[in-house]
Amino acid sequence: MAETVSDGSGGGGPAGQADPDGPSLVESVIYGPLGLALEARTLMPRLVERGRNQVALAKMVGTFAVQKGSEEITNATKALPERVLDLVRSVGLVPGPASPPESPVPPSGAAASPPTPRVSPEAAAAAADIAVTDLAIPGYDLLSASQVVPRLDSLTTDELALVARYEAGTRGRKTILSKVAQLRAPSPEGS
Repeated sequence: MAETVSDGSGGGGPAGQADPDGPSLVESVIYGPLGLALEARTLMPRLVERGRNQVALAKMVGTFAVQKGSEEITNATKALPERVLDLVRSVGLVPGPASPPESPVPPSGAAASPPTPRVSPEAAAAAADIAVTDLAIPGYDLLSASQVVPRLDSLTTDELALVARYEAGTRGRKTILSKVAQLRAPSPEGS
């Protein structure tokens, strides 16, 4: 019968041979903690250093990810307020500026052509002496074209003319101007 001698590798086989299945449960429970206690003095500083390095690496990667994500969000949302305001103005929910905003320089770096004005200088001059409070529609500048058009039906010819002059000289919304022109046109006989 062969004698079992531990060679320090944790194997319980004959002397000089490693156990192919590894240490048994009994050996792991008894000798594992004993070996760990004896080696703790030399292992602990290495384990602490390794843990420190892992935490530092994780912190560095996390900081980089947050920084990169913040840059991408900032770049993506930089022009968002302007785009939203332009969209709201185009729908007519918020009055636009008296003169259209300047076009941004195209990405190619070429100079942009000057913006095409929505209203002619003559129309703007003709509307300069009209205050929004002179109009028969309260809060006119706060209304969209779709909110103004139904209210035009109840205006007199003089009030329509004032609205037409004001609109042509400020925002130049074609929907409103077309409706005013339609209402001011003489109606065909018999209707």
